[in-house]
Amino acid sequence: MAKRHLVIVPGLGDRKWLYVLVKPIWAILGFKTYVFKYGWKNDKIENYVLQQCLVDFIDNIQSECVYVIGASAGGTVAVNILANRPSKIAKVVTICTPYSPIPRINNQLANASINQLQLTLQAINQDTKKQNYRNLFVS
Repeated sequence: MAKRHLVIVPGLGDRKWLYVLVKPIWAILGFKTYVFKYGWKNDKIENYVLQQCLVDFIDNIQSECVYVIGASAGGTVAVNILANRPSKIAKVVTICTPYSPIPRINNQLANASINQLQLTLQAINQDTKKQNYRNLFVS
């Protein structure tokens, strides 16, 4: 069986180190795991540029079956990427992801990604939503 590939996109804290700690668990479950540090604190770059970096990263994975987990704000990016690569991304799971603008959030990249998510959820193909997308609310 071919190894499955998993990309984890952390939230606003960009705590890549935290997600790297659980990579061995994903390996036991049969996943080659990558943690993509989005760069939420970089206010000198536009959101679409960072999203394209993630698209390029996923495109370079030698598999037609990539799974993506987005934590918090990372979930907004994960769903937006699914809309761009529905044939490459097998499943997207979002954890504690904001689906509408958050008052007083002071992060232009998160605001841009949330705003784009609103449009993505309206435009994304219903079959893609049903087959490839799952939202987990964790308290």
